[in-house]
Amino acid sequence: MLTHEERLEQEVEEKRRVLEEYANETMELRQRLIQIATLIDTPLIDEQPDVGAFGRGAWVYCRQHHKPHQTGWCSIGVHDKIGLGVASAEAAYEKCRAWGLHIYGEGGL
Repeated sequence: MLTHEERLEQEVEEKRRVLEEYANETMELRQRLIQIATLIDTPLIDEQPDVGAFGRGAWVYCRQHHKPHQTGWCSIGVHDKIGLGVASAEAAYEKCRAWGLHIYGEGGL
């Protein structure tokens, strides 16, 4: 039979072991998250220049297409694009209209 002190020592040792396992698992998860973040920030092969300027999937107004679209699919230079700083197509179109930017298929042209 264990003394009270021996039981306390066993409990402390068990809790120390559990904490060490938790710390190791946490470190592994942190390393995986760093790897994922690195992959997200890594440019794709043949990625369009607007992605570097505005971010992947960001909404821009394209002066050549006369409409807003997300970065990454058209090869028009960055100098012909305006970053919109919005998260959806609806918001992008609203902002273009508010700024008086021509949208292809709406009104003239």
